[in-house]
Order: sequence, then structure tokens, then C-alpha cells
Amino acid sequence: MQQELSITIPDTQGVEVKDAQSLALATSTLSTLNKSLDTLTAHKEAKTKPINEALKKIREDYRPLEQQLTQAITETKQAILKYTQEQAKITQEQEKRILEDKRTTLTIKIQQLAEIEQTATDKVTTDNGAISFTTTKKYTISDPVTGEALAGLWRANLITLDVTALKAHIKATGTTPEGITITEEQTLRNYR
Repeated sequence: MQQELSITIPDTQGVEVKDAQSLALATSTLSTLNKSLDTLTAHKEAKTKPINEALKKIREDYRPLEQQLTQAITETKQAILKYTQEQAKITQEQEKRILEDKRTTLTIKIQQLAEIEQTATDKVTTDNGAISFTTTKKYTISDPVTGEALAGLWRANLITLDVTALKAHIKATGTTPEGITITEEQTLRNYR
């Protein structure tokens, strides 16, 4: 390419400017180098300018379609995000309502049926005489959602106890209401 453009590049290594004559020679060399660079730049631009203009035109031709596609992608993503956020909110609200309904139902059951403890004394006769013992029934009410015992509600007097209704329900249905566990413990009272 150097011969095609008729460019000569003089050896500039070791150039020293010591006097007016060497200054004139260096200035002449610099002028020749600048002209060669201008020739090279003009030749390069003559080849690259049409390519750059074609590239610029191609980019301009594609830009509107790219912008439309980018806009459509953004709008679609926003619609998807909005829908998924709304669905998540609806699901949270439904779960919250279900939890509140379960707690309300449990509170009603507790108010109608609950009792912490009931103590009764029974006597059993054996061949050796009478044995007296105490039977303690403990009714534990648990939150069906968390499984935690709700004994604190009785201590705080937030619910009332209705042992009669609980016993009647168990006798009539043969089942213990959901969330209520009955444990029975017998303790020897005296022996004769």
C-alpha cells in the first residue's frame, strides 16, 4: 500500500536538531510526513466513507423497527409484572381471609364449648373393698392453623367455658370438636 500511495517514510530515529541547517532539514521532513499522513487519511476515508455511510443508513433503516420492538417488549414486561403483582396481592388477601375465618370459627367454638379442667371423684368397688380416686379431665384447645394451645385466653378471661355444652356435643355426636383434645388422668385418693 505504501508504494501504491507513493509514500516514503524517512528514517527519523536519531534525528537531532543542533543548528539552523538541521532545523531546516527536520522541518522539511516533518512537512513530508504530514503530507504523507494526509494522503493516507484521504485514501482511507475514500474507502471507508462509503462503508460508514452505508452502515449509517442501514442503522437508520433498522432503528424505527428496533425502537418499536423495544417498546413492545417493555410494555409486555410491564403488563406481565402488573398481573403477577395483582395475583400475588389477591392470593395474600385470600390467605389472610382464610386465616381470619379459621380464627373466628375457632373463637366461636372455644366460647361455646371450651373448658380447661374439670375434676370429678368416682369410686370403684373391688373384691378387697373400695378404692377412691380422682379423675381429672383436661380439655386443651388448639389453634387449628398454628397448632398452639390457647390456654392464655382462659387466663385472660377472654373466653367463657361451657362444660355442659361440650359434654352434650361429645355425647350427641360421638366426636370431639376440631381443635379440642381431651386427656384423662387418674390419681389414687385414698385406700381402705
